[in-house]
Amino acid sequence: MRKRIEYIDVVETLAIFLVVCCHNTALLGQSVLATAILQFTTTVAVPLFFMANGALLMSRPLDLKKHLKKTGMLVLAVFLWRLLIWLLVMPFDVKTYSQIGVVNLVNYLLGRTTTAYIPVEDYWFMYRLIAIYLILPVFKLVYDHDQKIFKYLMLIMFISAFAVSEIDFILKLISKWSGIGLVSVGSFRDKIFPINLIADCGFYFLAGDFLHRSYYQKKISQKSRVHLTIAAIVAYALLLFQKFLQQGTLTDSWQRLDNDYSRVGTLILASCIYSLFANTDFSDKKHLNRFSQFISVRTMNIYMIHMYLIFVFNHWLLPRIPFRGVGIYLLSTLGITVAGLIVTEPFTYIGFIRKALGLQPRH
Repeated sequence: MRKRIEYIDVVETLAIFLVVCCHNTALLGQSVLATAILQFTTTVAVPLFFMANGALLMSRPLDLKKHLKKTGMLVLAVFLWRLLIWLLVMPFDVKTYSQIGVVNLVNYLLGRTTTAYIPVEDYWFMYRLIAIYLILPVFKLVYDHDQKIFKYLMLIMFISAFAVSEIDFILKLISKWSGIGLVSVGSFRDKIFPINLIADCGFYFLAGDFLHRSYYQKKISQKSRVHLTIAAIVAYALLLFQKFLQQGTLTDSWQRLDNDYSRVGTLILASCIYSLFANTDFSDKKHLNRFSQFISVRTMNIYMIHMYLIFVFNHWLLPRIPFRGVGIYLLSTLGITVAGLIVTEPFTYIGFIRKALGLQPRH
């Protein structure tokens, strides 16, 4: 059995809570503080997950047969979870959900949306993860045999995701302020970059491995840690400033920053946070390690069910809560996270269900 890397357990525990935070927004309100919280959670959570995955998988020998089997089981799990969530929303509106039709249902299982809302929009993450798993053998081959080509691969992913997003944001602002027509570099990018689908997530995945090798169990000065912290704060401030430029205000109803995962600020913020965790020694923090390991192995369980639990919460409990604010928002988010653990845990003891739905851990 592989020795667990403590900081990755801690990162994944933080990331899954931030994921639930950025989707469970109904109780947060529309203040500047609400925007500040959501701008942080929506831009940091998913990159941390991809970085942790990259740190784990790129540092291990690749058994192609086992890897393809794991990828195939992940595809099956996503299909079955989508079907399960559709069945679980049925009691809320039997007439609407039962009349989707066979063709639309099949298309829905293949990843399309339906006219009736089904809370699986967060599954885009799983599709990106599957795409990365499919190309992982190529990443490993290039990394192990030709670092020059690997750096070239990283460069075109950076340009495709981050450089183009920043250029398009500037062009959009120019169009908005000047009244001239909108020019988009992204439309050209979409036609010529062969790995555009996974450019941002793939870059985070590979960056996670680089940061792991650079900071894990390495001695760096306190000054370097301070520099990482300052860089993270500046990057976060940049994201808030871009959000203000896009929306004209930091209050009012929440709108995501355009292409928020593909922003240089997001990359710097997530990378600095990940580096600080990777360089922290958690070996003597036994209680934290037990807790984070317990959550970390169950992150997929929580991820796959949490949007449905938010859907249920918004239908049944939200109308009965007369106030809004950060405290009740965090409390409800914690409650949904715990509910995700409670609901899925019994099924980890039923072998065929656990395997089919990709639940963890094995008992």
